[in-house]
Amino acid sequence: MMNSALLKARRDHVRRSCFVAPHVRATMHLAALALLTAGGSSDTPPSVNAPPPGQTFQGEKYLHGTVGSMTALRQFEPVLVSGYGIVVMPAGSETGSSDVPAYLRQWMINEMRKKGLGSARFGTEDLSPRRVLDSKDTALVKIEGLMPPGATAGTTFPVLVTAVENTQTTSLENGQLWTVDLAIGPVDQALQFRRPVAEARGAVFISPFDDKVSEKERLEFQRQAVVLAGGVVQKDRPIELNLNQPSWTNARLIADRINERYPHEKASEFFNTAVAKTDMVIRINVPARFSGDPSKLLRLISRTYIRRGDNFEPMQARFLGDEILVKRAEPQVAQDVCEAWQALGKLALPVIREYYRHEKAYVRMTALEAGAWLQDEVAAAELQKLSLDLDVPARVKAAELLGRIPRSTRASRALQAMVDDADTRVRIAAYESLSAMGDPAVHRTVVGD
Repeated sequence: MMNSALLKARRDHVRRSCFVAPHVRATMHLAALALLTAGGSSDTPPSVNAPPPGQTFQGEKYLHGTVGSMTALRQFEPVLVSGYGIVVMPAGSETGSSDVPAYLRQWMINEMRKKGLGSARFGTEDLSPRRVLDSKDTALVKIEGLMPPGATAGTTFPVLVTAVENTQTTSLENGQLWTVDLAIGPVDQALQFRRPVAEARGAVFISPFDDKVSEKERLEFQRQAVVLAGGVVQKDRPIELNLNQPSWTNARLIADRINERYPHEKASEFFNTAVAKTDMVIRINVPARFSGDPSKLLRLISRTYIRRGDNFEPMQARFLGDEILVKRAEPQVAQDVCEAWQALGKLALPVIREYYRHEKAYVRMTALEAGAWLQDEVAAAELQKLSLDLDVPARVKAAELLGRIPRSTRASRALQAMVDDADTRVRIAAYESLSAMGDPAVHRTVVGD
């Protein structure tokens, strides 16, 4: 029964994942890439030279005294990376092209040689770069992707693959992108040297949802594909915090507070999550546990109060709950309070728990979200009850939050029951949480390379 329910939830998950057609997603990627390209980008590392002092914090009073009230983020935008590469289709498909623009031919030959093509050492002496380029089973392509901000080495991201203009490639279907280096900036026809910061490789995916488009549009779709998680970051991307006013004392104080709350797994005397570089600049290195969502770390840092101890955490948690959350029913306020509670840590849990059964639903859910992130077993018990609620959105939210308590047996049991829910949305949320937790109820079977 459980296996069939999980299978049904997995099918629901796949249907939902495929609902947005890949070619539509590709178009969205192109729009984002165009915006970034218009603004330009740089291959130079973040400078530690002190920028001009910023303005005094003008935000909400309840956030005064936080790291976010004393600093501003820098180097926190997705970065456009690109390169030229080869997609290889199945033998005999002849949907590729032997056309290679003059400015690219010798450069591509050199790049393939660097990767070992045509080398006896790698067992490819019978596969020369020129033979590859002249085959109609290969296609010359440009690769573009958005490298996430704060990404650590090994972080993956999707890349858009497009047949090079003025070549006779008709389709990239069933193709495989060979490993290619990606550098910061748009594709460069001048082929000037750029330092690689990422790689891309993998099976290309073309949209199957184009039955109603014209023949011309279909041809364009087939010349463009997506490699899901095909991009791989090769070097950590540090982020910077700029102090509003220069002060070595404050820079070190803020860095120490960040390292106290969010230490790096590779912490040493000279390296940690936060490193004060100057009296204006603090460099942020993303710990592995936040590598999948560095923006979460930065939001928590922004909501972290410098003050601590002397019963500050429970007192501030009470103030945030009673004076801010209860009296101001605004989504942004609720988000601020939730993250500030999380940043206060487990010392604030006794107070946060008092809001788990609050009469106002948004207060209750804000507290439960904070409690789930803090791995509170009491929150797991309340969410288990919520998983039986008659309201579908409430059950969906419960499934999402239970997935944030991976070491809770109660959370695991509740989610396993929810994959039998009558509503598809609840089943999907429950399955995704179980999968993210690595729960043994989800069985994985390899069905192909």
